[in-house]
Amino acid sequence: MDFDELKKQIANLTEELKSRCSPETSVLVESLSFMLNMMLKMQQASLSEQLENQTRQNERLSEQLKNLTKQLEAQIKLNERLVATIEDLQLTIKDLKRQLGQNSKNSSKPPSKDDFNKPSRNKSLR
Repeated sequence: MDFDELKKQIANLTEELKSRCSPETSVLVESLSFMLNMMLKMQQASLSEQLENQTRQNERLSEQLKNLTKQLEAQIKLNERLVATIEDLQLTIKDLKRQLGQNSKNSSKPPSKDDFNKPSRNKSLR
C-alpha cells in the first residue's frame, strides 16, 4: 500500500467518524487525522531520504566495482605475460644446462674446449 492510499483511507475514516460523533469529539477526530497525516509525511520523507542514500551508496559501489574489474583485468594480463616469461626462462635454463653438460666425450667439442669440469686423473704418487 502506498502513501496516497493511506492518506485517502485516513480522510475516509475521518469523515466517517466525524459523521458518527458529536461536534466536541469531531475536533478530536480532526486532530488525530492531522497527526496521522503528519506522521505519514515524516515517514515518507524518511523513506525518501533512505532511498536517496541507498542510491548514492549503490553508485559508489558500482564505481568501485568498475575500478576493481579494471584492476583485475590488468592483473590477469600481467599474469599471462609472466607465465609466458617463466616458460621461456625455463626453456632457456634447460638449454643452458644441456650446454653445460657437454664435453668432448658426449659431443663434437674438441678436448681443448673442455672446461674445468675435466675428469680428474689419478696422479701417480712418485
